[in-house]
Amino acid sequence: MVEEINERISSSIGCRMLVENDQDEVDKLMLNSFAAREPITQALNPTHKDLIDFHVNVWAKNYLTQGASFGAYKVETGELIATILMGIPCESKEQKFNDVGYKMTKFLNDLNLDLPDEAKASRCASIAVVTVREDYCNKGIMTALWDRCKLIGKAYNCIYLTSECTSLYTQKVAKKLGYCVLNNVKYSEYTDEATNEKWFASAKPPHLTAQMVCLKLV
Repeated sequence: MVEEINERISSSIGCRMLVENDQDEVDKLMLNSFAAREPITQALNPTHKDLIDFHVNVWAKNYLTQGASFGAYKVETGELIATILMGIPCESKEQKFNDVGYKMTKFLNDLNLDLPDEAKASRCASIAVVTVREDYCNKGIMTALWDRCKLIGKAYNCIYLTSECTSLYTQKVAKKLGYCVLNNVKYSEYTDEATNEKWFASAKPPHLTAQMVCLKLV
């Protein structure tokens, strides 16, 4: 698996598994690339502390330590320019979330409710975060990384590969790679049943919906 993951995406862009020593570079991508453009994050108008508390201290650290994440880098310098954080959701540790983290987690959990019973009972690998640095977008990097997620899922003996696609771009990549859409939620219509608030109604076009997607690996 590692050998296939390490195959170059292009002559100037490499790919490799991520390790805990990559935490600082992953954190920068999470804050400056992912959180800066991710629709449901931006709809909540988070503070910088919110982003640190949830995106870095919860998502990035939790998934990076599972050893299933990988990323793209500049061959010339070794600098990370894209990352995919993935792992096994059931192996995630219980976390206390801030308000932004709670709302995002609640939304994503609701999005997962339509997973088929077979998938819920099986071992699933989850693609949690996908981000490419803005100056490297539209070069096929995201598609190449997504396609390699199948290698990780199979290496972990998973039957399904799932992801919550909250942007139009990741939805297009998932469709291109043969993922099935299991749930499609409009941001303008999602309402928290406890408060009756529409937390994500301010999400900006072209990102109008979030999709739960799934690919059967075996």
